[in-house]
Amino acid sequence: ETKVETSENTTGSVYTKKDACVDIMYRDTTDGSWWYGSGFIVKTPDANQENSFGHAVANITSNEGWNVEDMRYIVSCAHVGMIRDAQGDYASRYSFDVYATITNYKHSANATPVNITVRCLSIGADASGDIQVLLPVNTAGVDSNIVNLKHHEYLEFGSSRTMSPGDPCFIIGNPQGMDSQSISSGIVRDPAMCNVSETNVETMFVTAPSMGGVSGSPILDRDAAIIGMLTFGASSYETLGGGP
Repeated sequence: ETKVETSENTTGSVYTKKDACVDIMYRDTTDGSWWYGSGFIVKTPDANQENSFGHAVANITSNEGWNVEDMRYIVSCAHVGMIRDAQGDYASRYSFDVYATITNYKHSANATPVNITVRCLSIGADASGDIQVLLPVNTAGVDSNIVNLKHHEYLEFGSSRTMSPGDPCFIIGNPQGMDSQSISSGIVRDPAMCNVSETNVETMFVTAPSMGGVSGSPILDRDAAIIGMLTFGASSYETLGGGP
C-alpha cells in the first residue's frame, strides 16, 4: 500500500528541533583545505531502561563522577572528518581539526543561549555503516574539558521500520557550509531498500533534496524523531540515507 502525502503541516515539530543539529567543518591536513559536514546531538539512553533495540543500559559513572546517562554526543557520518589522499579519495585517518558549531548553546539551565564552535574528537566510528560518534571538547579530550551538552536540545530515535512509502520526512543540515540548519522535506520512497553497498547496512531512499555539506544530517519523521542519517545522494533528485 502506498500512502499519499497530505496537506497537513508537519514542519512545526521539526523546526523546534533545529538546535539539536550542528554544523561541522574540518581541515584536511594534507593540503590545508576545509570541508563541511553536518551532525546531530543524541542523549545516552537512561540507565536501567531498554533502548530501541531491547537491551538494558548499564548505569556507568566516569572517573570524574558524572553519570554516563547524562551524556549527550554528536553523531555524524564516518567520512566527515576523514583526510583525503592525493587522488581525492578518503584516507583511513582522521583530521585533528574537526569543529562543530552549536547554536543557542546553554551551559546551564538558566544560562543565556549563545552560539559556540568547539573542537570534536571521534570516539567511535564504523566505516562500513558510515557512522561516527563525536565528543565536543574545549581543548584536550579529558573529562574536565568535555563540553557539557546536558542542557542542550537533542533528538530522540524513531525507527525506519515504522515508515511506509509516501510518508513525509525531513533533513536538517548545512548545504555547502552556506545555510546553517537548513530544512528540506520530501517523502520516503523505500524504507527498506536492497543493500546496494554490500555492507550489510540497511538503507532507505528519500526524496528530500540535499547537496555537499549535508552528510551526517538526521532524517526525521513528522514528529522530529530520527529514522536515518543522510550519507550520500544518488542523484540531483534522490537522496540515499542510512537507517534505522
